Amino acid sequence: MLCLLIGFIIVLYVFYRSYQHFFPTPNINPNNKYVLISGCDSGFGHGLAIELDKQGFNVLAGVFLPDNVAFLREKLSSKATVFRLDITKQEDIDSAFELVNKKTKVLHALVNNAGIGVTGHIDWTSMEDMRKVMDVNYFGHVAMTKKYLPLLIAKRDSRVVNICSAVNYITLPSGSAYCASKYAFESFSDCLRREMAPWGLRVCIIEPGFMRTPILESGPKSFLELWNTLTSDINPNGKYVLISGCDSGFGNGLAIELDKQGFNVFAGVFLPDNVAFLREKLSSKATVFRLDITKQQDIDGAFELVNKKTKVLHALVNNAGIAVAGHIDWTSMEVMHKVMDVNYFGHVAMTKKFLPLLIAKRDSRVVNICSVAGYLEYPGSSAYCGSKYALESFSDCLRREMAPWGLHVSIIEPGAMQTPILQSGPQTFLEFYSMVSSDAQERWGKHFLKGHYDKSGKNVFIKYAEDPMKVIRALQHAVMNTVPRIRYRPGWQSSLVFFPISNLPTCIVDWLLSNLDNLYQRFFPTPNINPNDKYVLISGCDSEFGHGLAIELDKQGFNVLADVFLPDNVAFLREKLSSKATVFRLDITKQLDIDGAFELVNKETKVLHALVNNAGIAILGNIDWASMEDMRKVMDVNYFGHVAMTKKFLPLLIAKRDSRVVNICSVASYLASASMSAYCALKYAEDPMKVVRALQHAVMNTVPRIRYRPGWQSSLGFFPESHLPAWVVDWLLSNLDKSFHVPAFFSQQLKD
Repeated sequence: MLCLLIGFIIVLYVFYRSYQHFFPTPNINPNNKYVLISGCDSGFGHGLAIELDKQGFNVLAGVFLPDNVAFLREKLSSKATVFRLDITKQEDIDSAFELVNKKTKVLHALVNNAGIGVTGHIDWTSMEDMRKVMDVNYFGHVAMTKKYLPLLIAKRDSRVVNICSAVNYITLPSGSAYCASKYAFESFSDCLRREMAPWGLRVCIIEPGFMRTPILESGPKSFLELWNTLTSDINPNGKYVLISGCDSGFGNGLAIELDKQGFNVFAGVFLPDNVAFLREKLSSKATVFRLDITKQQDIDGAFELVNKKTKVLHALVNNAGIAVAGHIDWTSMEVMHKVMDVNYFGHVAMTKKFLPLLIAKRDSRVVNICSVAGYLEYPGSSAYCGSKYALESFSDCLRREMAPWGLHVSIIEPGAMQTPILQSGPQTFLEFYSMVSSDAQERWGKHFLKGHYDKSGKNVFIKYAEDPMKVIRALQHAVMNTVPRIRYRPGWQSSLVFFPISNLPTCIVDWLLSNLDNLYQRFFPTPNINPNDKYVLISGCDSEFGHGLAIELDKQGFNVLADVFLPDNVAFLREKLSSKATVFRLDITKQLDIDGAFELVNKETKVLHALVNNAGIAILGNIDWASMEDMRKVMDVNYFGHVAMTKKFLPLLIAKRDSRVVNICSVASYLASASMSAYCALKYAEDPMKVVRALQHAVMNTVPRIRYRPGWQSSLGFFPESHLPAWVVDWLLSNLDKSFHVPAFFSQQLKD
């Protein structure tokens, strides 16, 4: 019966999507519609700002580079506003908000577009780059969304448009920082959509494949630059197991079990008092020491300790983690960073540091403890889900890149287990609500808190949380077995419930998670929105997607808020847009820019119809070559930046129901490919106008889709491939380069 029901739902879904394709719904009247776009220097944001300005939207375009302000302004009409915006700087976001708030109290759309990309293997990429990428591509958009949320929810049918990528659903080798940021941003977008449902705020995600943009064109150059910075500092010597987060829970139990089995255990604990406590439970050959994986000096100290005892590490178990319960609108950027620092950057730093000891022999392994939150987002856990999505992507990249050394990478994905993290959930939820601003508390109301708290106590998955020994047994198998699995889903929750649900269409997953009773509306097409007085914010409007979308929406009559990264692009884009569009410089990696964009948008409207997160960068290169600086740079733009934008503009988006967030992602968010495969895609890159059309639909239609996969690469190539078994995907990607003879290209470049 259940199979028949699921089959019937899938048939209805296919019929619904087919109906949408052949009977498109009308667009919104752009008159008096304000759209804030970040990352309008070039690419998607730049193009979107121009297109929306042509359509008649009041565009508020944020650009990163001061020179691009004038450059974009020339392309837009007089009504467009272009300003500088760095979504990684809260002061920029605040300034942007003041600017926006002076123009409008309603924001039709916030387009979180700004982003960066770094290409390179995990072993090459510095922690600075890993953090930078996450700051831009995730935290920046979170901050933007939070800031502008009041203007967006001032009216129904506003929207946040987040520019993600096809890498949201499949991870590419040599793009770990970028893919992780996009995975995290994908998770944030889903959380935001589900949490903002009561206000009718629409959240759209754009997931393009490889497009002819400056990011893609700079890939080979950045790949070679990373290669030239490498050193041959690899020590290929001798066998121990290092485990982080052994204070309690999984790590504590695993250390005891492996010690009993005869392994030489290195157990890192966070609290100093737990060193002696754990040492009493282990044999004399085990080593227990204090370790804070968020501090590089602690990691360096641990490496020195391990390196004195052995030159070969059999296994690294990345277990340490924290969880924070709280909705996006409540969670501060500091908390977002803290969770990501522990659950993602800490494990990345540990892996990079100990990689030489792991690849000193074949058949060593890295075991990363993730969660069902790494593939299924739940409202009220955006910070935690984002970090786990990022770690999932990182793990896939690492496995595919380290295949030549025979390094196994296993991922543990448990459901709710009886651990301290789960037990502290309701309390942290209450603590967070008590710390949120008064206006946010007023938006949500005490009745919501009481209802949520009551539901959490009755939640069947929490009520029947499973025995953590199931996870410990999976960890033991991953460490001890000659052929460890790629993924372990211990317990009935992960294997029989959450994982099958995660493979259903997204709209069905939303319904199942939120228990909404309006599924009927999703299977019947609705008309386009009247663009009058609808504001759409688009980031990254310097060129391509953002640039084109700004122009198109402006033609339709929307109030386009287009931001560009390069100051010169402000005037350049302004010339192409109508007078009601706003073009401004915005760097979504700088909070000051985001704040400035918010101020600009807030001046024009208090309700944002849509936010299009479009800006982004990418760097080609294996993880082993990429420095941590580049890894962080990609995450700053493609993840942290869009998160900051979304968080900043969230008030404007939820100011009315039916607003939306459109995130431009990539095939890299669901399929990890080797750096060489990215070059293959470069040769057959598609027309970026396909992405612009998808962005237009997300901003203008009364019922925007949850995910768009424009072009044959994303819809017919990478997305279907991403649903194959992981080992099949690994084989296909590793042989793709050979079929295109791409290594010859890079070999010639290296010789030159």
